[in-house]
Amino acid sequence: MIGKLVRVTWHDAHGLEGWMSIQDIDQGPRVINSVGWAVPGAKPGHVVLVGSVDDEADMIDGGLAIPKGMIHSIVELLDGASLGIERLP
Repeated sequence: MIGKLVRVTWHDAHGLEGWMSIQDIDQGPRVINSVGWAVPGAKPGHVVLVGSVDDEADMIDGGLAIPKGMIHSIVELLDGASLGIERLP
């Protein structure tokens, strides 16, 4: 079951490149914004977003599983109906 269209703001893990001193390590978070259809209950401890949905075949594509502990905020976005877009049968 596909849920709502949302924007998730989350702190991503990011790599360190090459040799550097400990003092040169970036102290700030890597803040990421991802948009997609939420898939409730798809993976325990995570919020799963997908970019494409085939309702007829019950298939998804372009998925991203974000650990809940890394999430800063989740904002529900407008659905197609509120934009005057009709869903095809």
